[in-house]
Amino acid sequence: MSSERTNSDRYVVWRSGPALTSELYIDGLYDDFEGLRLLLRGRDFTQSAVRIRFADRYAYRYTNESDRLRTWARHPEISQAVVYEVENSSWLEWLFAESGETLPLRQLKHFAVYSVEDCVDVISGSEPEIALVG
Repeated sequence: MSSERTNSDRYVVWRSGPALTSELYIDGLYDDFEGLRLLLRGRDFTQSAVRIRFADRYAYRYTNESDRLRTWARHPEISQAVVYEVENSSWLEWLFAESGETLPLRQLKHFAVYSVEDCVDVISGSEPEIALVG
């Protein structure tokens, strides 16, 4: 039984902010008064870390990449970058239905942050803020 429609999601590389290597690992996930923040690092700890902040998050899910095999198989393009906007999002549709159709659907977007080992999907009313830190 699946809550997602077959292959409706369309992953579009998010190009706003600094250029990121696809070889990043999620080092931390923080959900607090500043919003949802992800800290990503490469293998070389002398390089700057990347902070991705969602000031206005409605929902997020965190999944190990090995538990998203169907997604990886259906969307081989998601190995090309780290941050995506997911158009025609089945998860956003599902969340809207779960809310009794009360979420402000037109104001929300589904973003995906997929690192080497982890996948974080975020429903947000604002675009991600991406910055190099440290």
